[in-house]
Amino acid sequence: ATGPQGATGPQGTTGLTGAQGIQGLPGTDGAVGAAGPTGPQGATGAQGIQGLTGTNGAVGTAGPTGPQGATGPAGQGGVTTAGSGISVIGTGTVASPYVVSATKPCGLSIGQTYQGGIIFYLDASGCHGLISAPTDQSTAAAWYNGSYLDTRAYGSGLFEGKYNSDMIQFSQGGTTSAEAICGNLTIGLYSDWYLPSIYELNLMYQNIGQGNSLGLGNVGGFANDRYWSSTENYQNVAWFHIFTSGASGRAAKLLTYYVRAVRSF
Repeated sequence: ATGPQGATGPQGTTGLTGAQGIQGLPGTDGAVGAAGPTGPQGATGAQGIQGLTGTNGAVGTAGPTGPQGATGPAGQGGVTTAGSGISVIGTGTVASPYVVSATKPCGLSIGQTYQGGIIFYLDASGCHGLISAPTDQSTAAAWYNGSYLDTRAYGSGLFEGKYNSDMIQFSQGGTTSAEAICGNLTIGLYSDWYLPSIYELNLMYQNIGQGNSLGLGNVGGFANDRYWSSTENYQNVAWFHIFTSGASGRAAKLLTYYVRAVRSF
């Protein structure tokens, strides 16, 4: 037969903790919550820069020419007087309109060959003015004579090229500068040539050059290039005129440009 159960013995020491098991897989994401209320509108940002202007649209075709208006009544004519050196012919009617012209007491005109060159300016008397040499004196002359000097040749107007030329010659002398080439020129009986001022150079362009303001064309035979004037800008720089565009500019005196002499009469 089984005997009575013996008394319980003392509890043994706790065994070591086992190693942690591997981490389980992440659970699935929960459902997305409902959207929160919209916040207040932010302040308006600064205005951006204006974009470039678009190109102009094409010009539309011209409309038809309207009918010609009725001819007005004929003029009544009348007495007309003119000042000295001005003539007026005609009666002031459609059949005989007034024609106003200037008489030439000395028989001179711009574009005319005269006293060794070509007239490019006449004063109010019609008997005095300026003459351009018929051809260029150089195609590549420097303004200075090797050194930068303040010659004080600042004249830029009518008949001031002579003053400028005298100042240049007095200050720097020499024989190869644009001014010296003009000063040493003799054509026929005339040896009083000089380098024109910037205004005189522009008159040559306008009246007997490519400017064609009088309808004479380039009777002076000027090149489509730059010509030196006698007008100084400052110690290192002087003015020139462009006979392609009629513009004037300034350049270092050591540069070489065309040269055309002038004289007064």
